[in-house]
Amino acid sequence: MKMLASIKTHVPEGRAAKSLGEDRELIAFGDLLNHLRGEALQQSLGLLDGAVAHDLQQDSFLVLQWQRRQGPQLPIFVDRMNRECFHDLSFSLPLVKTFDEPSPILSFLFLYHRCETRGKGWSKSDSSSRFEIRKQERMEKSLSQVGFRLLLGLVVGFILSGFLCWSEPVWVAAETQQEQTADYTIAFASLAPWDLDVFIADADGSNPKPLASHPDLDYNAAFSPDGQWIVFTSHRNGSADLYRVHPDGSGLQRLTDHPAFDDAAAFSPDGQRIAFVSSRSGQADLWVLELESGKTWNVTNSPGGDFRPAWSPDGAWLAFSSDRGTRDESDLYVIRPDGTGLRRLTDAPGWDGSPSWSPDGRRLAYYSTQGGSEQIFTVGINNNSPPTRITDSSGAKLSPQWVADGRVCFAWTGSEGALGCVNPDHTGESTPRFVTRGEFLSPKWSPDGKLVVFHRHTNRPVPSVRERSSLVPGVRLLRINGAFPSFSPAGDTLSFTDNFRSIERMKIDGSDRRQVYKDTKSPAFAPAWSPRGDLIAFTRGRVFAGGSTDNEIYVVHPDGSNARNVTQHPANDALPSWSPDGQRLVFRSTRDGDKELYVINVDGTGLTRLTTSPGTDTFPHWSPLGDHIVFASDRTGDFEIYTVRPDGSDVRQLTHSPGLDMHPVWSPDGKWICFASARGGLRDEHPLTGNPQPYGDLYLMRPDGSEVRALTADQFEDGTPTWVPLPLLPPVH
Repeated sequence: MKMLASIKTHVPEGRAAKSLGEDRELIAFGDLLNHLRGEALQQSLGLLDGAVAHDLQQDSFLVLQWQRRQGPQLPIFVDRMNRECFHDLSFSLPLVKTFDEPSPILSFLFLYHRCETRGKGWSKSDSSSRFEIRKQERMEKSLSQVGFRLLLGLVVGFILSGFLCWSEPVWVAAETQQEQTADYTIAFASLAPWDLDVFIADADGSNPKPLASHPDLDYNAAFSPDGQWIVFTSHRNGSADLYRVHPDGSGLQRLTDHPAFDDAAAFSPDGQRIAFVSSRSGQADLWVLELESGKTWNVTNSPGGDFRPAWSPDGAWLAFSSDRGTRDESDLYVIRPDGTGLRRLTDAPGWDGSPSWSPDGRRLAYYSTQGGSEQIFTVGINNNSPPTRITDSSGAKLSPQWVADGRVCFAWTGSEGALGCVNPDHTGESTPRFVTRGEFLSPKWSPDGKLVVFHRHTNRPVPSVRERSSLVPGVRLLRINGAFPSFSPAGDTLSFTDNFRSIERMKIDGSDRRQVYKDTKSPAFAPAWSPRGDLIAFTRGRVFAGGSTDNEIYVVHPDGSNARNVTQHPANDALPSWSPDGQRLVFRSTRDGDKELYVINVDGTGLTRLTTSPGTDTFPHWSPLGDHIVFASDRTGDFEIYTVRPDGSDVRQLTHSPGLDMHPVWSPDGKWICFASARGGLRDEHPLTGNPQPYGDLYLMRPDGSEVRALTADQFEDGTPTWVPLPLLPPVH
């Protein structure tokens, strides 16, 4: 105890020390631990872990990871604990900084004890009972008991090792679960457009005016039967939901409020119901909403995607397109609104889509790709006659609609976009474009044929970062204007691939954007920030080119200096990920034929092959604890997610789902894996999306493959996720 008394003299006095009260002994113990070293230190930590941190392990509140870090990382570490454990102890960082040589162990012990004894209740009511019981048990422990346990471990370590300074800060991260608010933040890239607005114009597309404009996405509008309302899809409140507004822009009303994807709404002939597409059941199904009661029901409820519903004139049937039983193509079906009477109307290769009923209810107009380019066809409802092509002019045509005067109107796509109409009974006649040119996406004409609504891209500036709606409470999503984002250890800066050509960096709010690396002769791709924050690894070359393409793994300082080649091999080496100690990189390479995983030291030595399966192993990512590497592989014929140990042993398959599973990344605490998957299927007709891959959402799962949860749901590809090291960051506007 004399030794303890002498150590207490190092504890700062004043406001901070007074606020700590009896915690001063705990700080002194931490200061003593700073003198331990080597094996004795590990034994001391083992005793400390067994005696004190047992409850933490059971409750998964902290993940301890002993890594080599430099002194400047201490403020980051302390600030992280200050953010995650408590907000009201803002004096913690000034306190630690009062020491001449602040100890990371001191910081850990102090913050650990404050989190344990004064931490806020992190869990919500549905998961609070277990947490509150344990929290109360911990709070009832006296400081003397904690001090005794700490002293036991420290004395053993002191006897074995003596006084030597230890300079390895501790990485401490609070366990964050889905039930907590803003516990995790994930940044990702998306092929979704950044801006779409709904416009209303004269029937030929002239005199367009924005309708209920919003900076986020608005699209797929349609008139009500009486022409008094326009229903459309909007992301203005986060998820894709249905809204309606009067043609003059007044009376905006939200019709659906669900985290799933709701789209492609169509009014029933009596105006009392709306049919729409929704992913509420996991895939894109047809649903019906009763406007007065708010009641909804699933009409199709079938594997595969069902798209673009259209009511028959008598309201007895819904026509739609579906990719059920096919791969990247669709056919036309009809079904009753109660889900009975399903019939298939077309069976041609390619896409048949966007059906529209004739006024007499006997035919459907639709577009088809069966001739190689999208053209307009009609097909009978109750006869077996083959489809009839009614347009012959060049250029792709989409979104047909039977209008009031008996013609079928549609949109030309491409740079010479325009609207046009054709008489469906006069096949072979020319179909001239209307004079007004421009982008007309998913046009719908009013019941009297005098107006048209459509959506198009605008010229608003594209933001660097946009917050996206998450399907999982407690997980915040940030869409990045770039691909393959990677955050610095501090969590305030990210690097990313810009336009698939160069490596750039910026603050998380989009400011201070600057170029890190660009080579005019070769692309730079998929950056990965080192755990120390002093290097960024990336691929130089065409990542997805053939196996004989010479790609290399490079590292560069965040300021763009001292770029160097790590792999120096003529094979296709790509997609690096750092080991937690910052000493090694895992990457995929074709140097032995197939695309396999390898590990190499940052200095280019110590190359080791991890996987040997036929096919492709790719997108590796090292776990924060260093014990596993997650990756994607098509070794079973379909890309699934796997884990392997860093020595190549214990390969385990985590996912078993049809559709690509790709881009896996570990959460900072090792509790979750985020990945991109096509398991949800398409949510709209492929020719209407304008994307080469109109599928792929983000999902979460546990490291054993359990508890799979969807994070996003829309008709665009979301991918290349990364986890933000620091949660509870300020909102992005």
